[in-house]
Amino acid sequence: MSDAVQTALEATSRDDTLIVVTADHSHTLNFVGYPVRGNPILGKVRGQGGEDDTPGDLARDQTGLTFTTLSYANGPGYTGASNRQPAGPKKFLHAPSSVEPAEGRPDLSHVDTEHPDYLQEALVPLKSESHGGEDVGIWAIGPGSDAFRGTLEQNTIYHVIVQAAPKLRARLCAAGTCDANGVPVELPKPGNFEKK
Repeated sequence: MSDAVQTALEATSRDDTLIVVTADHSHTLNFVGYPVRGNPILGKVRGQGGEDDTPGDLARDQTGLTFTTLSYANGPGYTGASNRQPAGPKKFLHAPSSVEPAEGRPDLSHVDTEHPDYLQEALVPLKSESHGGEDVGIWAIGPGSDAFRGTLEQNTIYHVIVQAAPKLRARLCAAGTCDANGVPVELPKPGNFEKK
């Protein structure tokens, strides 16, 4: 992604090209505990599990079990037994068609959570992890980029881009999508913009 953005920056001018980088959704990935600086992102939390803990070697949950820096709200890392793997930590590739309820969390003390095939724990059993509901970042450079600040509703991005691109706005209005003030208020029909 960074290479694509760099290529776009090198191939265009900031004076006449608006470049917007964002995502259409987040995922259910969570950072947990209070890992110390330098803690392996795929490893177990070193430091504190909560604000009231005393810093130590490996952080532990209220049952005394270690836990990883990353976890998922849902996905194939659910620790209950499945028709593909026994109860406990899961390894890639795990795509079960049935699962059983988990009986607590597995003890990860002797599990290599940094192994490429280790699947981070998931609370809800699904074949694959789903989209989340958090806000996603948005970055912009070029004409109109100053409008991309703070929190924006996703549908606002379209309007900011249109207002930053006078030629596009004129073409949208010529296609009959603008109100009396010259503001696009309808989505255009793709056929009106096809090359003939």
